[in-house]
Amino acid sequence: MLASENKKSETASWFFRISSAIAVLGGLALLGTWNYLIFHSLAELFSIIVAAAVFVIAWNVRDTIDNGYLLFLGIALLFVAAIDLIHMLAFRGMGVFPGFGTDLPTQLWIAARGLEAISLLIAPLYFSKRVRPLTTFAVYSVVYAIILLSILLWRIFPSCYIEGIGLTPFKIISEYGICLILVLAMAGLLIIRLSFPRPVLLLLCCSIVATILSELAFTKYAVVFGDFNMMGHLLKIIAVVFIYKAIVETGFRRPYELLYRSLAESEQKFRSVVDSNMIGVVFADPITGAVVEANDEYLRIVGMTRADLQAGAINWKAMTPADFLARQEEAIAARDPREKNVRSFEKQYVRPDGTCVPVIIGGAFLDDARRRMVAYVLDNTARKRMEDDLRQSRHDLELRVTERTQELSQTVQTLHERSEQLRHMTVELTMAEQRERKRLSQVLHDGLQQILVAVKIRLAMIEHTPDLRQATDQVTSLIDEAIQISRSLTAELSPPILLHGDFLSALEWLVYWIQDKHGLEVNLIAPAREQINPLGEEVVILLFQAARELLFNVVKHAGVKVARVEVGQSDGKITVTVQDNGVGFDPSRLRMEGGDSGGLGLLSITERLSYIGGYVEVDSAPGRGSRFKLVAPKFAAARKLFLSQQPLPAPSVSPQMESTPTGEKKIRIMLVDDHTIIRQGLAGLLSREPDFELAGEALDGESAIRLVRQIRPDIVLMDIGMPGMDGIQATKIIHQEFPEIPIIGLSMFQEEEQESAMIEAGAVDYRQKSGPAEALLEAIRACVRAPAAQQAEAKSKGHSAV
Repeated sequence: MLASENKKSETASWFFRISSAIAVLGGLALLGTWNYLIFHSLAELFSIIVAAAVFVIAWNVRDTIDNGYLLFLGIALLFVAAIDLIHMLAFRGMGVFPGFGTDLPTQLWIAARGLEAISLLIAPLYFSKRVRPLTTFAVYSVVYAIILLSILLWRIFPSCYIEGIGLTPFKIISEYGICLILVLAMAGLLIIRLSFPRPVLLLLCCSIVATILSELAFTKYAVVFGDFNMMGHLLKIIAVVFIYKAIVETGFRRPYELLYRSLAESEQKFRSVVDSNMIGVVFADPITGAVVEANDEYLRIVGMTRADLQAGAINWKAMTPADFLARQEEAIAARDPREKNVRSFEKQYVRPDGTCVPVIIGGAFLDDARRRMVAYVLDNTARKRMEDDLRQSRHDLELRVTERTQELSQTVQTLHERSEQLRHMTVELTMAEQRERKRLSQVLHDGLQQILVAVKIRLAMIEHTPDLRQATDQVTSLIDEAIQISRSLTAELSPPILLHGDFLSALEWLVYWIQDKHGLEVNLIAPAREQINPLGEEVVILLFQAARELLFNVVKHAGVKVARVEVGQSDGKITVTVQDNGVGFDPSRLRMEGGDSGGLGLLSITERLSYIGGYVEVDSAPGRGSRFKLVAPKFAAARKLFLSQQPLPAPSVSPQMESTPTGEKKIRIMLVDDHTIIRQGLAGLLSREPDFELAGEALDGESAIRLVRQIRPDIVLMDIGMPGMDGIQATKIIHQEFPEIPIIGLSMFQEEEQESAMIEAGAVDYRQKSGPAEALLEAIRACVRAPAAQQAEAKSKGHSAV
């Protein structure tokens, strides 16, 4: 039904467009019968404006696009429009060129159409190569000047119209010649048709056909105000409309289709290389070490996850041992300043589990500012293992030779032969190692490195495009901001002081940093350093992170300029107390406050402390400040528990409804979303609620329908945009079969049309994925517990039931 309605709507739209076009052309024809001079001026002005627009688009992207078809055509049409402008002014009755008769505008017409046809014939030759704009402009300027001089000054251009007689044979033959050239030009377009978007190619061909029909009409009139003359101008208007739709409208509304087709293909090729995972590829800041993008192979090598990458927790400097880090920085500094490539070298990464992985790495800087670089990383573990095996074999052989020498000391000749054999074997092993090194280096250099350099050169071609300046500035600003945020986030997640200092030193750094960045004065009270230290590394990191998060809450919510941090210890435990005299809050509403108010942050601190045997004491009330006491053992062995960022396991289908601690039945929820990250995030959010149970998950509309029939959930969270059957269709089918099961629509955007379609399909509510988490949780509870009558009434009004 929906497809049928869309088809009817599209048919109506086309009918409206065609009707409007016929009405406009009919109006112009009526205008021509009343005042032909106005009709002629409007027709010519329209073609002149469109030609100028094509030139503006082509000229402003001349340094960006690889093909020269559009630029060549834009320059040609500009000069054609200039001749058409003089033609319009020279038309009989305009009075601009006294002393010239009807022949002048006819000569200018033939000159303009001839120049246009020849340009359309030549333009396809420049599709696969660049045009020299200034040279082309100069050539057309010379041609333009010669045409005007031959007509206006020298008067050597053949006559095209004779008063009282009509069109001359030269004019008629020229029109047929122009038609032949236009046919050849269209054939040239069809030869390179695969290089154009199909709609653009079709519009260009239609424009050429309309131009041919126009030229044929101009071979039939006897007087300049005749019907065939008017028909020719109407056909010219149609041809210009096709040019407008093909280039001007497409260039402004969908510039990718017309201007950046080859650039997008290059980017797709580059992305396919990165995503192939044959070798690790990483984009990073060479100064801070922050990794901004990496493929799966690189994440596997360093033992990190995609979640770590998205959280900004990967830093190649932090993962590199000190001695290897110094060598790498020397290699980067030793490069030729004129070269952006860094020669490949060996190094190691330290994984989160403490193991080291040897790699071969090479790279290249992405821009002249030397702020970002791309590196290719090859796991060298197998080769290193082979080297170790070879060394061990050599060692074993030497031991055997020594033993054999002691046993056969009398046989000197045999010992000499054995020694020679061992030396020969050692040389062969060394040569084999060198050959393998050379082969690997050649593969890296001649393969991926050359591809990366070629892609980088392609990307550098857009840096000086005038019309993209504003877009480039915006992108650059966003990148700078992202870099700054990543730097700040790196310092916030793992300050260097934690690697080299004790706990009190870290707190002193935190106090200074908070005051410097946020203007919060923090009074630190602590016993002597030797009374606190040593502490377990896990305890230091966790307490530091918790104290920092609590101070952030003071900055954001307390409304004070002074806070207090007190450190103490007793019975093998360490305590950190953060206190302020601010607005306070109700601790019983922690779970309802949400991330922006600090509630989920406090819950996170509590959970992480519980993993190592600690806890949090909260003392607060509205209007009288807050006091948080963190208690943890001085040593803990739960590092992997609270530092792990592994994704949550996929929930299993649970057809049986469990009960909450209060005896109420849990709300069984089914998630439908094609994005794994979104499902995992929602599953993690729902699993925290004691009255919720995740009953199942589906990837698309069809699987959602099958799963609902199987498990009969209490409520369905349905994503709208999914491949195959979307959320609207699935909602309609599920609601028809199971009207008692409420469905909440989810989307990244707040579109009224989508919301209306979802409600009409049977959903009781519509929520944005980026909206407040607590609002979604309350909506789920309200949808399940609201009376069916209330839902039906809300649906009949076209609004949500919650």
